[in-house]
Amino acid sequence: MKSLLIIVIIFNAATTGMSQDSLVVKSIDEQVGKNYDRIDHADWHLTHDVVVNESGPAGTQLSYHYAGDILIRIVCSGYNKLGPWGKEYYPVDGELSFVYMTQEYFPDQVPPNTPLSWKKLPAHEYRVYLHKGKLIMVNPGTSSGMPDTLLKEFDALLTWKKK
Repeated sequence: MKSLLIIVIIFNAATTGMSQDSLVVKSIDEQVGKNYDRIDHADWHLTHDVVVNESGPAGTQLSYHYAGDILIRIVCSGYNKLGPWGKEYYPVDGELSFVYMTQEYFPDQVPPNTPLSWKKLPAHEYRVYLHKGKLIMVNPGTSSGMPDTLLKEFDALLTWKKK
């Protein structure tokens, strides 16, 4: 009977933790959506500075999107040897909470079994959810070191904008 009780407690703890993460992800999705709808202006830039890991010799296009004076999202895009790439950073209440990343491929660079994007082009897409600087979910898959890298990039983009 003790082992059954322990199994029930462990199962309950595991499912409770998963549902907490799901609630955080749902809350982030809702807040990002509401904030996105409030965007009223953007600043556009082109730089050869290496502002994110994907930045290459062709430069990086940056756009900072605001609702009034509140930063809603930062969009980075450019080209690397594989093809066009993009990264979107979404803060919620000043804290990085969601990052959407895409890597499309030139026809001669497409890896085997690459899925098609919403544009019907071969691409890898990632959605990363963070809460208080901690990784909540990466869809699809996981990547070690990703939260630290994304937080550093986000801080670097905020610093670059102030130059």
